[in-house]
Amino acid sequence: MLALLRDNEGKPFIPGSSLKGAFRTVAEALSNSCLSQLEFEWELKERPNDIEVKISKVKRYYSYRKVRSPQGVGIVSKLPKTGEDGKIKVMEKAHVFFRKPHGMKNQPKVFDLSQYYDAQEIRASVAPYEYWRKALPPFKAVQELGAGEVCGILKITEITEVKKSQRLIYFSKPSRFVWFSEAVRLAYNRAIRDSIEDAVGHLPCEVLEAGNRSPRHELKEGDIVYFNEAKNQVTDMGPVELYRVLYNHSLDEILLRGHEDFLPCNEPEKLCPCCRIFGWLAPYVKEGEEAMARKGFVHFSTAKWVGGEPKTQWASLQPLGQPHPSCWQFYLNCKNVGENAGYNDQNATIRGRKFYWHKPKVNAEKPQSRADVNSIWDQREGNGQPVADSQNKTVELLIPENANFEFTVDFENLSDAELGLLLLTLQPNLLGEQILKEANFSSELYHHFGMVKPLGLGSAKVEIRSINLYDSHRRYQDLMAEGLQTCMQGTEQFQSVTQKYILAFVREALDEQGKPKHDKDANETLKEFLKMLHINALFIMLDWKKAENLPVQYPPGHTKPNHNEYWEAFRWFTHQNQRDFLKTPRHILKKPEEIAIGEWQEGFPPSRLPSAR
Repeated sequence: MLALLRDNEGKPFIPGSSLKGAFRTVAEALSNSCLSQLEFEWELKERPNDIEVKISKVKRYYSYRKVRSPQGVGIVSKLPKTGEDGKIKVMEKAHVFFRKPHGMKNQPKVFDLSQYYDAQEIRASVAPYEYWRKALPPFKAVQELGAGEVCGILKITEITEVKKSQRLIYFSKPSRFVWFSEAVRLAYNRAIRDSIEDAVGHLPCEVLEAGNRSPRHELKEGDIVYFNEAKNQVTDMGPVELYRVLYNHSLDEILLRGHEDFLPCNEPEKLCPCCRIFGWLAPYVKEGEEAMARKGFVHFSTAKWVGGEPKTQWASLQPLGQPHPSCWQFYLNCKNVGENAGYNDQNATIRGRKFYWHKPKVNAEKPQSRADVNSIWDQREGNGQPVADSQNKTVELLIPENANFEFTVDFENLSDAELGLLLLTLQPNLLGEQILKEANFSSELYHHFGMVKPLGLGSAKVEIRSINLYDSHRRYQDLMAEGLQTCMQGTEQFQSVTQKYILAFVREALDEQGKPKHDKDANETLKEFLKMLHINALFIMLDWKKAENLPVQYPPGHTKPNHNEYWEAFRWFTHQNQRDFLKTPRHILKKPEEIAIGEWQEGFPPSRLPSAR
């Protein structure tokens, strides 16, 4: 359970660090700055052809499950060495049923496996069996366990509700070998790294009578592996029949290949606008070197409550999971299909920066009787009754009525363009209501604060009430002069000052992208700025009015879904995405560009003109 942060008087407040993070996200998009929060493996840039780096060190959690049974099974007889491939002795497999199978002409026997363990050597007799349906291929199953002419190894894995058999792996005649490279070994270990790190002793199966499986471990001689091969050379392998295979490229490789300019700034002399303004910490430090950092020139105070008596309520939220890059349809621009799609696509690009839609129709009230797709409450049962368990959080929500905060932003040593970026970040509608209207935007451009942005909470309007500018030259040249210029919201002076600095930033941004700056026409300059694809996309995401009629939710899984049932939206992940992987790539979550100006496949805008690279 998470409660609001409160001060000594019991009033809610927002830490300055939270404000800084939220505003920096917008500033990075406005200024085309680096992806400062990206976790990138810098050794990949230094040693791009080193397979140890490409496979073992890069965060390759973008693996997918093999949906077809692999061609072969065997036992590792030799690991790869320098200049030599590893070797697998090919074996055969037979089903060992521990639950009654269905749909077979002659029923195999069912065995109690509670006294057996994984990797146990055992004798058995094996017989062929067929399904009633001729379309299904015949298979081999154990007829007697503990006796017979076949000597094999029992392979026991975890049990699911639908699983009915384990495997007996035995030697085939005549014997045959296949070979595997060091890269295949590294990929095997990387794909099961999470299981290795989580393993403590033997992991018990869900069904006790099926025994225990051995803990996951890095590949060693004597291990049973499943594999696919081409011309006696293993292309991929795993510890079980349904194993993970790494994609050909990781997100790090795609970024390095097509978006290198957007990697986190790594040199203090070459900082992007946001790293200079908001501060910078070296993302990569070589062994023996000291970490470097640069102080920012913008500082945010705590946002203090200035409204009436705060009103709150508690809510059990829908589960908020972490990002899953394996759903590449949400993260990549890709035109290929089948196994060449996603992270296997040599020409894939990143879709852009991560932003959440506003949700004007979001419902924070507790459901009463039936499920509500606009509700933030966890309704996994589909009957409208809230669920609170270990999968979700119960939080204290702040009711919008009288929810007003006030904070200050101190800045120093900013250029005109940098100050313009800061002003536009804080209040994007300073571009002007008429300019926004002509570009098909409203002036209701809101920010997001708090942890429940994915569900539609945290939308807030930010207004600059006053600007205090200090002229250092004047203060030191004249002892009687304060050098202070105060501009209050709503005055002509405020409008003049904000437009001056915002135009300085806008013209610099247009110049960087090679766009016309219209030096003599401020309105045309601002209109040209809003035409840039990444700026247009950002303003769509900030626009409260744009989101009013958008059904922003996960896609339903049925052809004719019941939109009144909360859990229908989740079914796509467990059903349709897995089944349709080999048919066609799906950009399920619509991009803002698709809504505003049509399909956009270019990914990030260039950070600068090609001639300046």
